[in-house]
Amino acid sequence: MIEFRNTEKVYPNGAKALKDVNFKIESGEFVFCIGESGAGKSTLIRLITCEEKPTKGTVILDNFELSRLQKRLIPTLRRKIGMIFQDFRLIDSKTVYENVAFAMEIVGSSKAQIKRRVPMVLSVVGLRNKADSYPSELSGGEAQRVGVARAMINNPGLILADEPTGNLDPINGEAILALLEEINQAGTTVICCTHDVSLVDLMQKRVLELDRGVLVRDEECGVYSDCIVERELNFERSDIDIAELDEAIFDNLRYEERKRLARREKQSAEIKSMIDEDRRKRRNRLSLAERIAKMRMLAEDIDLDDYEKRN
Repeated sequence: MIEFRNTEKVYPNGAKALKDVNFKIESGEFVFCIGESGAGKSTLIRLITCEEKPTKGTVILDNFELSRLQKRLIPTLRRKIGMIFQDFRLIDSKTVYENVAFAMEIVGSSKAQIKRRVPMVLSVVGLRNKADSYPSELSGGEAQRVGVARAMINNPGLILADEPTGNLDPINGEAILALLEEINQAGTTVICCTHDVSLVDLMQKRVLELDRGVLVRDEECGVYSDCIVERELNFERSDIDIAELDEAIFDNLRYEERKRLARREKQSAEIKSMIDEDRRKRRNRLSLAERIAKMRMLAEDIDLDDYEKRN
């Protein structure tokens, strides 16, 4: 799904952010990108989102070579990517519901689609009861969960999380990573850039480590340090949250089923109308014998009424 081939990035001031980086991430993987500040993690993300272009080498996403992608196609590509930021980046003047809905509005989703999907995704992150709250009324963990909901609302194939636990306490940090793991298990690729040693060690996912722009480690089931704690992450939801999520899912399933049946009935009616019209035309169509008889009448100047009376 994602591939860096001999990728380098040198900024105009001469700073080398990435140096001959090579790796490949398959669809559905969960990957940590670790390293000290200035190691090149943010540059790696900006190359994937086309905010930057490589100075040398190639970046491929879904079989598209990003450096050759036309500018008009970049917004379409970005719709396939969900972003989670360290500082949340919520719109203060919008409610939780409106912040998440806004991500659907900018891609042209209908009001009906937004009304159905937003409550369901808020239930996924355990915030359906906060739909009418504003960002200033949320805790840091709740604000980041809104960020997760916004990132996943358009069903992206890839979620990029840039220090998603950087402003959170350990308990909320674990909750966010557990939530991302659940999203990953549902099929979404997740790349998480982080300094959080304990969470990397705890989750034991694939690790890409950068050091001053150089990829120094690519390890399956890797850790940040040698001290590993065996413990399972879990994103807790209340019974009410789970019941609301189930209700939202079934409501959407019923809606989609009704929509499918309505579409099928409409198609059936259109086909029936076409068949009826074809039958009507066939009834009004003259046979070859009838055409010959009428041609003879025209040639002999026979009165049609007299002809029909005689026959």
